[in-house]
Amino acid sequence: MYVATDYGISVIDLATSEFIITYFIGPSGEETEVLQTTVLNNEIYAVTRNYGIRKGNLNNPNLFDFSQWQTFDVNYWSGIVTLNNQLVATNTNARTYRYNGSVFQEILNHNQTGLKLKTNGTELIVTTQNNV
Repeated sequence: MYVATDYGISVIDLATSEFIITYFIGPSGEETEVLQTTVLNNEIYAVTRNYGIRKGNLNNPNLFDFSQWQTFDVNYWSGIVTLNNQLVATNTNARTYRYNGSVFQEILNHNQTGLKLKTNGTELIVTTQNNV
């Protein structure tokens, strides 16, 4: 299980409740606040407070090395999930987008910054200060 933290991403073994490793994914290996993570096609995507969306290949045995992480998008995001084999992300501009394989396309304007983005596998749930 991948846990977004104030310092990076921690990997936890659910069977033993043990921390396995922590990824410090800042561009220079520094700690950075990770707001949310999701996995799609063996890649992990992490929304960071200061560095946009960073991604790493889960098949890479050296993912602990910050240089193995790439910047996926430089905009300011507040959340990301995988829904129907696509990335869906909420931007701090009060809109939610779906990644179509080359660019993010707007799918929802909620007029307030999204505070929480979740999915139950079939539905997308966006929470703002006053609405769900």
